[in-house]
Amino acid sequence: MNAKLKRLKTITEDAFSFLAAPRQNRVRFTGYYPESKGYFQDYYFTPFFSFKQKPVVSSVAPSIEFFSVWNSIRKKAQSSGAKIKVFFTGECVHSDVFKEYAEFEDHLLDLVDVSFGFDKIDAANYIRYPLWVLYLFDKPEFSKDKIKHRIDEINQDFTRKALSLKTKDCAVIARHDKNGIRTSIWNAAQEAGLIIYSAGAWNHNDDSLWNEFANSKKDYLDQFKYTICPENCDYDGYVTEKLFQALLSGCVPLYWGSLNKPELEVINQDVILFYDKSKPDELIERLKELQSNEKLFEKLVCQNPLKDYAVDYIYELNQKTKELCTAIAASKGLI
Repeated sequence: MNAKLKRLKTITEDAFSFLAAPRQNRVRFTGYYPESKGYFQDYYFTPFFSFKQKPVVSSVAPSIEFFSVWNSIRKKAQSSGAKIKVFFTGECVHSDVFKEYAEFEDHLLDLVDVSFGFDKIDAANYIRYPLWVLYLFDKPEFSKDKIKHRIDEINQDFTRKALSLKTKDCAVIARHDKNGIRTSIWNAAQEAGLIIYSAGAWNHNDDSLWNEFANSKKDYLDQFKYTICPENCDYDGYVTEKLFQALLSGCVPLYWGSLNKPELEVINQDVILFYDKSKPDELIERLKELQSNEKLFEKLVCQNPLKDYAVDYIYELNQKTKELCTAIAASKGLI
């Protein structure tokens, strides 16, 4: 079935569904990277609005519409008839690497009811909700005890994996290196004597991510001591899942980004090996030191990667987000 027929079939099915239950809340996603319908049906941000019943994903008559950056969607956001309009970006909208995102630098604040991103913006309808939180939790967690349990689990797993599962030196999984930073870190790691495996399109030399690990990035990274995981741009507050994926697999991150001060309230900076463009030899010497001294490496990975305050940070973030989103839904008569 070609794309146009598939689209027509979806619209027809959604229209009949609307006619059968016109009062049911519906949710539409515009400008999002293609994912399964199940992903959108269980979308991370939907529970913040406290709907009594989970909205049905539909292309027809949405009561809530989420917008993101994968297409030029400003006009669609302007013309949307949804009662609630939400913008979320998991990309840096200030990046010279992906200039197409620059049109979203305003986070559509004048067009949507609530907006989420990495930036630190003082606006009544904006919340800084960085993408990495979605990689630690499958859904918003409102119990401080459960958040603490998850943070403790991550800390314990980091040390356990770092000390017991490692059979290879260093990994990188990337599609591109448009700003050259991955090449710089790669060269530094090689000069320090590390053997580097690249499972992505960039500098590809390893097929095992697909052939042996069924494209599970987490399982693949579990075998490595280090991973090259810089951000695509260096912007204050822009911290993606890359750094946290390293920690979840017990890898020491070779990192660059967020002015080399990523999430100071949440992450123990001592478990990260930073790359400084002005002082590239520092990373090389640090890696040589860790490679030649097993006890020094053990001392590094026996630290907790996440600070105690991570619990309060995530709990307070979720409470604030739920309070705002629930108030919006109530004001629109949807709950």
